[in-house]
Amino acid sequence: MGRSTEVAQAVKLITEQAARESLMPNSHRWPVKVPLTQLADDLAHGHAKSLLQFIAARASDSSDVNITPQDLREWLATFPWLLLLDGLDEVPASSNRDQVLSAINEFLMDVDEISADVMLIATTRPQGYTEEFSPSNFMHLELKPLGKERALHYAGKLATARHGADSERSTRLMHRLNQAAEEVSTARLMSSPLQVTIMAVLLDRMGKAPKDRYTLFKDYYRVIYERELEKEGAATNLLRDHRADIDTIHADVGLLLQTRSERSGDTESRISIEEFSTIIRQRLESEGHAGGSLNSLTKSISLAATDRLVFLVPSRAGEVGFEIRSLQEFWAADALMSASDEEVRDRLSLISSSSHWRNVFLFAVGKIYAERRHLRDSVTAVVAELNIHTKDPQAPTRRLALGSRLALDILADGMVKAPKHEAVLVDQAVKLFGLPSINDIERLVPALSDSGFQTAKGNVENWLIEGKRTSENLLIFLADLTARGDAWAKTTLDTIYAGMDKRAQGRVLGLAFEVSSPELLSVSAERLLDVPIQDLPMFLAARWRRPYSRPLQINAGPTWVSNFISAYEHPSNQGTISPSLVVGGSRLTCNISSFEDHQVWRDIDLNEVPVDHWMHAVKRFHDEPSTTSLKEAAISVNVSGFETLWSNWFLPWPIFAALQDVAYEVTPRDSLGDPSQVGDADIWRQIEASWQEPIPLERLGQSFNLSVRGQLPYLPLSASLGRSFDPPSASGRKGVTSGYLADMALLLSASPRYVRSQIAQLTVSAARVLDRGQVGIAEVESLMRLSEIAMAGLGHVDLSWLTRARKLPKGTGAWLNQALGDNPRSVWMPHAPSTIYREWVNDFSQVELGLALCTSELSAISKGDRGVISREWRKISNSASVDIRHRSAVCLIVSSFEPCRDDEDFSARIEVLTAAVKAGLLDPEYIAMQILLAHDVVQQRFMFSFLDALPELDRDVWEVAMDRLVADETSLPTKVDFTAMRAR
Repeated sequence: MGRSTEVAQAVKLITEQAARESLMPNSHRWPVKVPLTQLADDLAHGHAKSLLQFIAARASDSSDVNITPQDLREWLATFPWLLLLDGLDEVPASSNRDQVLSAINEFLMDVDEISADVMLIATTRPQGYTEEFSPSNFMHLELKPLGKERALHYAGKLATARHGADSERSTRLMHRLNQAAEEVSTARLMSSPLQVTIMAVLLDRMGKAPKDRYTLFKDYYRVIYERELEKEGAATNLLRDHRADIDTIHADVGLLLQTRSERSGDTESRISIEEFSTIIRQRLESEGHAGGSLNSLTKSISLAATDRLVFLVPSRAGEVGFEIRSLQEFWAADALMSASDEEVRDRLSLISSSSHWRNVFLFAVGKIYAERRHLRDSVTAVVAELNIHTKDPQAPTRRLALGSRLALDILADGMVKAPKHEAVLVDQAVKLFGLPSINDIERLVPALSDSGFQTAKGNVENWLIEGKRTSENLLIFLADLTARGDAWAKTTLDTIYAGMDKRAQGRVLGLAFEVSSPELLSVSAERLLDVPIQDLPMFLAARWRRPYSRPLQINAGPTWVSNFISAYEHPSNQGTISPSLVVGGSRLTCNISSFEDHQVWRDIDLNEVPVDHWMHAVKRFHDEPSTTSLKEAAISVNVSGFETLWSNWFLPWPIFAALQDVAYEVTPRDSLGDPSQVGDADIWRQIEASWQEPIPLERLGQSFNLSVRGQLPYLPLSASLGRSFDPPSASGRKGVTSGYLADMALLLSASPRYVRSQIAQLTVSAARVLDRGQVGIAEVESLMRLSEIAMAGLGHVDLSWLTRARKLPKGTGAWLNQALGDNPRSVWMPHAPSTIYREWVNDFSQVELGLALCTSELSAISKGDRGVISREWRKISNSASVDIRHRSAVCLIVSSFEPCRDDEDFSARIEVLTAAVKAGLLDPEYIAMQILLAHDVVQQRFMFSFLDALPELDRDVWEVAMDRLVADETSLPTKVDFTAMRAR
């Protein structure tokens, strides 16, 4: 009863707070939290074979009922879930991260198989994360540092909860926190709720805030220790009389857990009470305790931890650990630092490149800058060595600039105060200007002091004097400085841009959209006038290529640019019509702007646009729609190089429709001014009026021309922004029958060309809701026909339905090979069934099928099939008479699981893969994603050799490759030895 009352009160408080913060959920879901360290350990020890089994065991332990994985599977199919996968960063790649990810992928396949409604949220710190949750399938959200306002808002709630809203203590605390937030050095230590909480605890008892992260955690420990001393009880004497011992015990436990969590099966941060007692005993023995007093003191300290021993708390019955991983890392660093100067240097060098040990390294360096300042030169030496030296002379790892990345982390941590030492680190950090990856450079500007800015500026000037390439990282750095009002950066950026050719200026424009930089857009917006019309959506959507993107400010650049940005980032309902198309038992709904009230053209200011630009013609049509202005606009747009087969939502739809008919050779170009061919404003209004009611697909005119002439409905699907497709209302997983799919294939075969492939793509994509047992031979045959129709259009065709079939008919691979041969294009097949791989392995002449498999998850290939593929590569690797498509597919797939055998094999693979890219057979980004690395120096060289062989590669390819290479190098297990390095 008491527990029920407590739960009800907690729910009430949480609900009230959520309502105040406007965080109330819109739907009910069953919440499941999975600590990934626990899942990793259970998988490693064989206690669980799947994610569902892990959840079932935890649910059974917490109830009076034995819950099985099958029970959960049925519940999964019945009720929506919210699955929180917490702490991927705490399962390092050197442990069994791959096993954990496989379990997650298998669960997602179960979700897909039964069409479950699951919202999945995974959390990780940035270090060591290499997009294991692909941005193609998962939205990535980055927790930005708390700004001053949000930090103080949270601090205010914390102060109120602890001391009451109007208490003198709460007022004093908030005054101190406001002062801390005003100082740059302390404000950066209030960038997360944890840090604000620690800062509040400290300032509640002391007047001055610490100015670096190491001191913040050190003072936090001191304050918590002193607070424990004020309590009455047996533990108080222990804390007072054995502080040095307890400090050392914390350090030993921190180092032990950090060392263990690097290995498979020990990622969870906890040790047994027995192990804990052993650590206590060993410490006390080293201090001379013996006999009965040793036993008594060991037992007392161990017993204290079952309640709380400063930072050490019971994690579950019979186990002890740290509540927060950062506290473990702080004490692991303290243990590593309890050594001679020479040993400290060696230890820092040992862990300097490891992502698992990165926070430990930063805490250790923080202690050096705060307490062992004579070792500061050792820190900069470790950074420099990481950039210059390699353990293997053949290793290309110096090209990864790991030392520069480390220097940036040290600067961003805020521990470096002396200009001399900051300058050395800045000199190393700016070497990132020469790298293709732009994921890190945005952290540089906030990390610099005024002195650091001068050092960085000097490096930029030297960079330009030496004639080095103006890299994207350099441009982003200058743009970030410009955003802070730096006149030198603005002048430098303008000068660099003015000296570029048009192609390079176009790259600046693309970068502006990709990184959402108003400063870069202000410089390069004029180039948007030269962008081919069909490429405009690609530019506007460029920021979604980045895992963590922010909206572009609509006030950047010329005023006309803001109309395009606003229409894309903030679509308006004004002037928008939402027609519905009834397709068999399905309904397709889209959003189309009225040709007379279009969000882009409604109030666009073209004063800065040359009068002969196509935009003026389109604006005249929008403001005064007529057959004459339609012809003028259509011809102007067409002359600019417009490709009408691609979707273009930003043109008034009659212009797009007329040009589409010209492209399909339905309407001659010289008839664009003929009202009988393209209509007039009254006819276009009639077409829009017809969108007020659902339109059966059968009633659509076969073209815009025929719709005008026959007064038939017309739906410019390619001119819409946003579409939804709903299968039959009675379907769900049960109603999408073979009859429905067959009817859709027959219906679409006779449908208008301008909507046919798009509806087929939507139908095929919707087939992923089918249960595996529901997809028989008849359904597969219908889906094959629908896929063929979809492949005749543009865009990616979703072939994930292949995994839903009970059994694929013989020859499915041959069908796909033929379909791709007739319509060479991109397909989306993330997980190909094993039977498809087997068909290709049995007949390597199915070259289109092989190339399609190169985009799938290649780790699913069986061991037996890998052997066949390996033998085929040895047979054809140096045979120029073999079809390059055949060699390309075999080469990439064998390179995904087998290292190069020798120099000859190395050269043959580079030759084939580069030829495949040049011939347009393989996407270089897929190649960079698939090449096996496995901590192999030869494979690292192989990756770089492939990149170097193609000098015109896009930066995206280099970025994918470099991120993989960095992750491969920084996930190597270290040789940290707990026994040799424990605290002294």
